[in-house]
Amino acid sequence: MFNFAIDVRHLVSDHPTGKAIYTKRLLDHLLKESKVYAFTTSRDIKIKDKNLNIKKYSKLLFHIQSAFLILKNKLTFFASESYITPLIISILGGKSVVVVHDLISFKTSSHKFFPTLVERICLPILARFKSNTFLFSTNSQLEDFKKTFNPKSKNLHVFFPGSSEFKKRKYKKNHKYITFNATFLERKNQIVLLKAFNHIKDQVNKKLVLVGKFTYPYITEIQKYIQDNNLQDQVILEDYVSDLELKTIISNTAILVNPSKIEGFGLQILEALENKVPCLISEIPVFKEVFKNACLYFDKEDHIELSDKILFLNNNLELQKQLEHNADSIIKNYSFKKTYLKFKALLKKI
Repeated sequence: MFNFAIDVRHLVSDHPTGKAIYTKRLLDHLLKESKVYAFTTSRDIKIKDKNLNIKKYSKLLFHIQSAFLILKNKLTFFASESYITPLIISILGGKSVVVVHDLISFKTSSHKFFPTLVERICLPILARFKSNTFLFSTNSQLEDFKKTFNPKSKNLHVFFPGSSEFKKRKYKKNHKYITFNATFLERKNQIVLLKAFNHIKDQVNKKLVLVGKFTYPYITEIQKYIQDNNLQDQVILEDYVSDLELKTIISNTAILVNPSKIEGFGLQILEALENKVPCLISEIPVFKEVFKNACLYFDKEDHIELSDKILFLNNNLELQKQLEHNADSIIKNYSFKKTYLKFKALLKKI
């Protein structure tokens, strides 16, 4: 049995982020063989399990109360969302397993103010403690972390996120969409996909579907471009949709396009490949490392290249079959069960 604690505040959302999905899948495996302390605020948590010991704290004192309970019970803390609690624990002599999904706060000025502030203050200090263990989604992220912070800890490990292990529901397919599902942020780069689609809208015979949390002011730029170019009938723009609605959209997608400038992994790409959807993605180091020859790539700044490759992939069935074949070997690398077994072995050592 592990003496283990985890922050589950971000698991209460009806529309979980990639970080939340990562945490939830890890927690599901942990609860099968161990009791786990789970820290949350006053909001209801939807996870119910006999091995889950839920501690609800106020928002104001959350990090301090969590840290003191961890230290009192000599727990190992798993941090996949906020760096504040593990920093307090580290200063007071405890140890944490810290997931670094990305270094976006250090690479872009358009990230949210408070998360950027927290990460820029906490992460460099956390890297100075030898007692901490750091997990990364890719080798690219690990190397970036080492170059940025020169950490004292030698416990740096790559733990790939895993795909869903549940049996996939079969949908009647009608490949009528070009799709990108992600929060509307400047680094997600939806605007370059819109420009590419506008360039070929009369040639591709598909609708463009952009789905994700609306954030301002970027969503205003997206909406204005659609209106200025009379794309209202050809672009479906949606705020959050249900999991069922999203799965239906993906099952009816001809091509999934991800034009992101910065990413930690790309879980949506992996899930699209599992559903045999060909993917056209930006040529950034993380994507190249994870997806190798299972996807077609393009320059994230070049909407003309993207438009050409959308047409090329859409009209080339032989290439689609080759990418599907290549994806079969890639997908096998990302079973979350394998990730958990590796994680369990790590816990025994720290």
